[in-house]
Amino acid sequence: MIALARFNRYNQPMRNLGLFLVKNYLKLLVSLVIARHRPQFVVVTGSAGKTTLKFLIYQVLKQKYHHRVAVSPGSLSTKTGIPIALLGFKPDWPNLGPSLWQWPWWLFKALLATVYWLLTTSYPKLWVLEFAADMPGDFKFLLSFVKPTVAVVTNVGDAHLEFFAKRQQIAKEKGEIVAALPQDGLAVLNGNDPLVRKMGDRTSSKTVWIKAQGFKFNDGAARAVGRYFGVRAATINRVIKSFEPPQGRFNTLRGKHGSTIIDSSYNANPVSM
Repeated sequence: MIALARFNRYNQPMRNLGLFLVKNYLKLLVSLVIARHRPQFVVVTGSAGKTTLKFLIYQVLKQKYHHRVAVSPGSLSTKTGIPIALLGFKPDWPNLGPSLWQWPWWLFKALLATVYWLLTTSYPKLWVLEFAADMPGDFKFLLSFVKPTVAVVTNVGDAHLEFFAKRQQIAKEKGEIVAALPQDGLAVLNGNDPLVRKMGDRTSSKTVWIKAQGFKFNDGAARAVGRYFGVRAATINRVIKSFEPPQGRFNTLRGKHGSTIIDSSYNANPVSM
């Protein structure tokens, strides 16, 4: 165990260097694609509920934009996951990403995808993404190539406290997407969360406050984003009524003897639970 700990300590600089090279290589490629097609971005963040809300917003916008709107698959939300998603990949790897030996293949595929997207005109005009921060500075990196038109913040809770000393630091990180909005953009914020309320001071764009939690917040946020992009109210209501959350996120199942099972088994933090 001591030898393993020493090995990990001595190899940490090499891992940090590898991550630096990989993320900036992917940033370069996806920046070329974004500059070519200039899509708009809806970015969702929060300590809980962002993946479900992301897919709900996507379903709402799909009613108007059809194949010209895209959503980041699964929970791809990090400084390496976002570029992979924006290059059109839907990987089946676990949330932590590919194994070390798989990265060279993925980096080569990313280069091929970049060439393809630079030559075609079929790239999405609108993306719905979720941002997650593993450590301070992650959002600053993501926002160096993703410029959101709409920012949605669900809440701030005790997630990733191994890298953030307190909730206020988490809020500061998540608030970066609000501060990055253009003047004609839209911020959709949780009015019940004291730390999220403070984010309203970081933007001059239109701000919609939703004083609700959980699914009611999601419904309100989806309506606000849908209205911003011109989706009809009746259409939004129909999508919300028929929406099914992603697997493992508060899915209702029938059990034996008339019982009901709530499947919320997806990896979660205390706030979402």
